[in-house]
Amino acid sequence: RPPVTRAISNYMYEERWDCADLSNETFVPTLNNTKGRTLLEYADSVRHGSEERFYFCNQNCYARWLTGLFTETQFEKTNDNDLYDLAHKSLSDYNLIIVTEWLKNPAYVKGIETLFGGVSGLTKRRIMFCGPRAREANHNFPLEVPAETFYKIQEVNDIDSNLYENFTSCQSISFPNRSLF
Repeated sequence: RPPVTRAISNYMYEERWDCADLSNETFVPTLNNTKGRTLLEYADSVRHGSEERFYFCNQNCYARWLTGLFTETQFEKTNDNDLYDLAHKSLSDYNLIIVTEWLKNPAYVKGIETLFGGVSGLTKRRIMFCGPRAREANHNFPLEVPAETFYKIQEVNDIDSNLYENFTSCQSISFPNRSLF
């Protein structure tokens, strides 16, 4: 997913309302009973993961996950150029990278399923805990993303955005010279 979209979605599903509240059938989500932190406040604060909960992240998460530098201490000791280079190298070692938002394209899905011998179910939606209630709450109270907030999220995810652009446009891929075959 594009990093800005991922960060906004993470806020909507992990930060807006408490999952324990959403799990309670008597809880009715409103704008007055959110966790209280705005999307801009979320973007401005570095949220660090841990060995067990590395997905708690809001800034350059792809690069941090790929490099294992997701804790506060690890993240603060790494400069942006090194983080990008380490993440790029790690991602370059994969033989297949599936771009999740492309799974909406039937031809893309068919190609991947064929690659794996006709396996199916690639687009079967998995239900995350609190997901349906969070989706309903976000539908009832759509998140407004002011330009200032959008640009802030873009700024704090610039390494991920560069990785995403590089790999989804295939800029990092060097194909073998076909004349050798």
